[in-house]
Amino acid sequence: MQRRLTFLIFALGACTTNSAAVPFEPDAVVTGIYRLDITSPANDCDPPRYTGTSTVALSHVAPSLSIWDVDQTTTQTVALTEADSYSLRNPATGQRINPCADDSASARVFTYTLTGASSDHVTVDVDETWLIVNACSIDNSPGAIPKSSCAATRTLDYHLLTPCAAPCVVKLAGATNAPSCVCS
Repeated sequence: MQRRLTFLIFALGACTTNSAAVPFEPDAVVTGIYRLDITSPANDCDPPRYTGTSTVALSHVAPSLSIWDVDQTTTQTVALTEADSYSLRNPATGQRINPCADDSASARVFTYTLTGASSDHVTVDVDETWLIVNACSIDNSPGAIPKSSCAATRTLDYHLLTPCAAPCVVKLAGATNAPSCVCS
């Protein structure tokens, strides 16, 4: 019986994720230009939430990381701060964001959580909850407002392409807001 219990504990331990293997060093994150890979391990939205690859800026000014979240039609900046444990709920608790201009009962909530950070890689999980009372979107492209209530999880993986060390800064230029490192 003792051997079976020991084997069971060992087997269960082998199946768990070793959190020590995932770097979490927000202070090591480098400001620069990053390749953003967006995946969605859980997504019951119709149309599905956006997945894909983009080139974006990421800025680290301690104690805050400014990341970009991208979908088919929009790009938004999200600030994750040490004071909030590198997590952000948008909108804040008690507030509402109505995704549909003509439907005051609908709402959406995004929760961003930093799950990995090092000098050349950042990982953020985004949990999305959509409450759609009356369908408001006619756009069927990925990332558009869902047709009905749903939930999704997206993973934003940022991989450093070009560091932009101070006194240089990342600037966005042109109609596509392409990031570049500019040194004065």
